[in-house]
Amino acid sequence: MSKTVAGGFRGFEFWVHDVCQALLWAEMIGVVEDLPPKERPDWTTELLPRLREHAALGDLYVPLEEWAGGHEEEFVELVARARRRLAERGTVTPQEAARWIVLDDLPVIWRGDEPIETAPVVEFADAVVEIVRGVHPPAPPGRQWYFDIRRTPDGPATVEIAE
Repeated sequence: MSKTVAGGFRGFEFWVHDVCQALLWAEMIGVVEDLPPKERPDWTTELLPRLREHAALGDLYVPLEEWAGGHEEEFVELVARARRRLAERGTVTPQEAARWIVLDDLPVIWRGDEPIETAPVVEFADAVVEIVRGVHPPAPPGRQWYFDIRRTPDGPATVEIAE
């Protein structure tokens, strides 16, 4: 399984660490499931299985355009709620991740045996909101944004892309 996952939205392409994206999608699953059934938007019925696959399996292109598909502001609100929950959480331990079952009997993707700060996941959530709203700055020419699980002092890194 690769540690990096490609994604995009309307021509805006990016890369993200698999654990980073998995934690955001897993938290989004919780946000949707915590809504009373009568308040759940119908379109989340199709979204939930996709989030589960990506949170447990990785290695799948993140199709933000397909996921938001005509519900961009509602999608952004789900991301924002998950972001707040992750910010409040602060860290995730390997033990918590092992118990965070997102698909059948599969837990959220995890690497290593150290706790992970949620700050980089929160930053990725912020980027997802900006990407969907069309306000995230483009990466420098010949590069794409890379949202890593390890926090860097200068924000997200970029990776070179083949032209």
